[in-house]
Amino acid sequence: MEKTGKIYGINGPVIYIKGKTDFKMGEMVYVSSERLVGEVISLTSEMTTIQVYEET
Repeated sequence: MEKTGKIYGINGPVIYIKGKTDFKMGEMVYVSSERLVGEVISLTSEMTTIQVYEET
């Protein structure tokens, strides 16, 4: 199943997605068309935070 979100901000290897998403804490994700590997490290009702483990 594909889940998507719109990137709101980037700070080094951390990406912020604004709005409600269906991601779960600790979920491994792919970021961008380059399919960089990341992990959901924080969830709120307004923001999802993802740590990217590959070079951004």
